[in-house]
Amino acid sequence: TGNRGSADPRHRQRLRLLPGSAGATAGVDPLSGDSYVRVRWRRDDALTRAYCFRARGDDGTTRDDLSGFWGNLVEIRQGEVVHASYHPPGTTLPGVRTYSRGADGSARLELADDEPLLYQQLDLPAGLIESDVAPMSTLSAMVSSGGVDEPWHEVISLVHSKGQDPDYAVETDERGRSDVIFGDGTNGRALADDAIVHLRLQTGYGPDGNLGADRLTSFDAAANPSLTALRNPFDITDGEAPKDPAEALREIPEAFRARQLRAVTLCDYAKAAMEVDGVAKAAARYTWAGSFRCVHLAVDPVGTDALTPTLRAAVEEALAPRRLLGEELRILGPRWVPLAIAVRVCARPEVWAADLRAVIEEELSAGVTSDGRLGFFHPDSWTFGQALRASELFGRIHAIPGVDQVVALTIRRHDAPTPGAVEEDGEVTLAADEIILVEGDPDQRERGYIDIDVQGGRG
Repeated sequence: TGNRGSADPRHRQRLRLLPGSAGATAGVDPLSGDSYVRVRWRRDDALTRAYCFRARGDDGTTRDDLSGFWGNLVEIRQGEVVHASYHPPGTTLPGVRTYSRGADGSARLELADDEPLLYQQLDLPAGLIESDVAPMSTLSAMVSSGGVDEPWHEVISLVHSKGQDPDYAVETDERGRSDVIFGDGTNGRALADDAIVHLRLQTGYGPDGNLGADRLTSFDAAANPSLTALRNPFDITDGEAPKDPAEALREIPEAFRARQLRAVTLCDYAKAAMEVDGVAKAAARYTWAGSFRCVHLAVDPVGTDALTPTLRAAVEEALAPRRLLGEELRILGPRWVPLAIAVRVCARPEVWAADLRAVIEEELSAGVTSDGRLGFFHPDSWTFGQALRASELFGRIHAIPGVDQVVALTIRRHDAPTPGAVEEDGEVTLAADEIILVEGDPDQRERGYIDIDVQGGRG
């Protein structure tokens, strides 16, 4: 209206411009010659009320400063900024933080208990809810290795990360403690042996950042010398406390809380079988029995290669109530694939050839070594569809003290219809219900064997 009494400073709205050049274009009015900037904002930010920029007042004068259009607003987040560096395991310098290594090559570092990690506010597109968007923390990571600094990226899980992806995941438990997990070289890149991880994160408690409009007036000028003034034109209300664990459990879909009591897919049959004590792995496939569909379920027992009648009955009892009507269930043992392997190694000059041969036989056996480790072909080390790569055998043999080099290695199926062999860069591939078998029993070579030829050495 142009009258001061009708002004309402609370009528404010944030507008997010379209990205890039689509958000703003400059021009010149051909009539007045005045310069102007035309702005375009997101459809989600459509104006909720009419704003008047020019009006004639009661005194007859025209005012053009009734509403303001402010640009270049900067979004800031509440929280104390923390910088921390984590060094490789074994670093003994006082006050230095270290990360830990897993047996699979993955790495994990723990944030301090007094550093509750803050998470970013979710920017939800139209039509989406919170569960549709992955949460993202305020943590960023820089990894230094070999004199090179490289930024790594946060993902919700490393399951979908490839072996060379510089990804990490953040896990925060119900007590507010956070861990940062790096990959193992298969799911996400593994940290190098000399890697130092530099973190920047914001810590605090979400609701502490909630503030009414125009309440933020002071700041640390020494830490921000480029700032002359600071204000918050909008209410800050999106600071949230971590969700209570009991509330989160109540909101989980019932299907994820309940134990599924039906087998619809082949994966369902296999999962149900693995719930039975004594079953290490299971694999299922469909066959056609002429007038109905049949599910062939192959069961890999724990610690043995024989499916006992007792275990078969237990699996049948567990799956009978779950199978679909019209499907027949047949429970079988795995299809064993015996291998014929020939290896020729060169022993070091100071090693007795006969002793080295005995050590190699033990390392590649289907039993347990003298120091309690599983032999290379122990039944619990192999499961359905698991391929054998020649490089795996090379690595196990080369790790044996006294082996100078592996001269030759051939691998083939003992029952193959043609005498094929796998060379150094090859592998033995298996069907979904097949498992490798190498018992090494000279009286039962049809159950897989290894011929070892040791050259060089003493005696």
